[in-house]
Amino acid sequence: MWKKVFIANGKGTYEETALFDTGADVSLVDSEVVKRAGLRFLGRTISLRGISGRLIRAFEFKANIFVPEVGHWRKQSVYVPETPVRVDGRVIIGKDYMRATGIELSRKGETQKQNPLLMLLPLVFLAGLFLGSFFGSRSK
Repeated sequence: MWKKVFIANGKGTYEETALFDTGADVSLVDSEVVKRAGLRFLGRTISLRGISGRLIRAFEFKANIFVPEVGHWRKQSVYVPETPVRVDGRVIIGKDYMRATGIELSRKGETQKQNPLLMLLPLVFLAGLFLGSFFGSRSK
């Protein structure tokens, strides 16, 4: 799924079209995005396994990413593959960003934001069961 995103470095904001890829563990950008946005290299490299199964070395940069559906900026590590990855865009948003911001992709191609309060419902339910059984047994 392709979505509009904004990438910033503190000096400027740049609009890009990004592929939201649920098969990518991390978010990737190409070297042109790094140059244009002036992203800062963090001095770390990692090995990624591409879709072909081949290992690819990638360089870690820090970026601020804004996705309109998320509604806030997030400071995020992004990686630049040593060997360019060919997609139609220059940015791939991976599961790392989607998990951190609560984005889920629907089958209809829509971006959905998880409500963090909904994730607490099972805990509230279990706490209610525990407290109810605790106080219920004391009143007898």
